Amino acid sequence: SKLEQGVVGIITNHSYLDNPTFRGMRESLLNSFNEIYIIDLHGNSKKLEKSPDGSPDQNVFEIQQGVSIAIFVKTELKPKNCKIFYKDIYGNKEAKKSYLDSIVKSTTDWEEIYPDKPYYLFKPQNKKLRKQYNKFLSINDIFDKSSVGVVTARDNFSIDFDKNDLWK
Repeated sequence: SKLEQGVVGIITNHSYLDNPTFRGMRESLLNSFNEIYIIDLHGNSKKLEKSPDGSPDQNVFEIQQGVSIAIFVKTELKPKNCKIFYKDIYGNKEAKKSYLDSIVKSTTDWEEIYPDKPYYLFKPQNKKLRKQYNKFLSINDIFDKSSVGVVTARDNFSIDFDKNDLWK
């Protein structure tokens, strides 16, 4: 059965917020909820993230991948015009934990963002840079043929480590 109302809170890898691969997922979330609150805790050592002031940015967990907290709010069965609120948290582990201990929805300085086609990004973006980026040719404009790469379709027949087995 489908629930008309509810709140879901999750802590996840933060890559889905702006990775182009997850645009369909973000679009689906926009169509499923009335409000989404995102706290990006950053801390991605793989990307060598730093705080805006240049100081180290630590993860709240002992992992390399950055994390975020998302709170999804559904107040009606078929939500319309989902609102997205975003908050960046940078700094050391203890400062982040202290902030999370004291966070209150009504007093947090949320930034409302407006995800749009085709990417439905869940992070604030510089629209001026996006317009400049979109002026470049796409990969589909540059190459007239596309492919998913090498496809053998019959691996057990066409691939082997033994030359004699292949000849057979």
